[in-house]
Amino acid sequence: MTPTLAHIANSEARHRELLRILEQEQDSPAERRALLLVCLDDPYPPVRQDAARGLGALMNDEVVEALLSLARGQAPPPQTLVSLALPDGALDWQSSRAAVAALAALRFTPQVDRSAEVAAELLGDARADVRFQALLTLYRVAPEHPTIGEKLEALLSDPDAELAASAAQIAVELRRAEMLPALLQSWQGARGAARKALAVAVAELVDACELSPEALPEASRSAVVDELTSMLRDEAWVAQASRALAMLDGQAARDALHAVISRWFAHPLLKLDAAAALMELGDGRGDEHLAASLDSRRNDVRGYALRLVGVKHLDAHLDHLLELARSSDYHADTAVLALADFGGEAAANTLREIAQSHADPELRDLARAGLALGRAPEPIAPRHARTDADVDGAP
Repeated sequence: MTPTLAHIANSEARHRELLRILEQEQDSPAERRALLLVCLDDPYPPVRQDAARGLGALMNDEVVEALLSLARGQAPPPQTLVSLALPDGALDWQSSRAAVAALAALRFTPQVDRSAEVAAELLGDARADVRFQALLTLYRVAPEHPTIGEKLEALLSDPDAELAASAAQIAVELRRAEMLPALLQSWQGARGAARKALAVAVAELVDACELSPEALPEASRSAVVDELTSMLRDEAWVAQASRALAMLDGQAARDALHAVISRWFAHPLLKLDAAAALMELGDGRGDEHLAASLDSRRNDVRGYALRLVGVKHLDAHLDHLLELARSSDYHADTAVLALADFGGEAAANTLREIAQSHADPELRDLARAGLALGRAPEPIAPRHARTDADVDGAP
């Protein structure tokens, strides 16, 4: 009898039961494999997500064969079904959602070449969700696969907005400067959240490729800056829009960025993002806000301000970092991280001092890590353009 959770009608209860089975390693590996394969077509996305991840620990040749077949929408050879204890009818081999989940699971297979081959093949699939997952899987398992280079520009104009936005992010990460005209064209034709994500991606591509903002045609740059400025009114996009405006030297947005800082109900961390952009644009109002945030009563605001001092190498506040890192203050560890990002002789000397003699062993270890890496062990990562969808493309 094929293992299944179909008898549990409640989606969350079905998810909890799957997690329990996986955590307790209930049943034999063969039974868990069969159950996870069946769960790839579960109607509840978290079940499909955890089934895909769970198969990573139970991979064998037959599982890989079944995943490849699901992704392609074809039934596997009968001997594969027998080996996996999957009778006919246990799975709908032409299910789109199972194909998407199978592509996600293929990220965990040791047979990288076969996974990449199928993912590359499915970039031309008629189903948008399958194309989307195929792109993410191919980029995850084989980021230098030639098909990515061949098809990336076309994918920027894919009719599926989420796929176009993901292709844009890959173009940024690969620093494909020649994609800038195609990316601009894709942005111009997009709508909604995808249009916002693509506007951010335009700025990120300029920044990643170390281009001057003037590399954009003036009319296009002005239009993207206007788009990003309008996004400052939407709290969900303030952080990304602020960074993007700084990347494009969006001087016309300075008052709009200051309006974020002045906004009564804006989140304090978002105000710091706007302040950081103002600093990049040479506006002293940003420096004033960051300086005030270093004395904030909120630990999260104070901590983020300290990290920005390190990331942006703000000499005016270096002495504050040096003193705080040597102390036993709540944010001594944050100051150590900021010093590692700050760099330079004074920061390095203080990190050596902390690594050798600070009373807190965790701070000593953190300082050693910063010295070894030449940066903070936990750097502030740039917040890339994305849509509302999971960037990992969870099925």
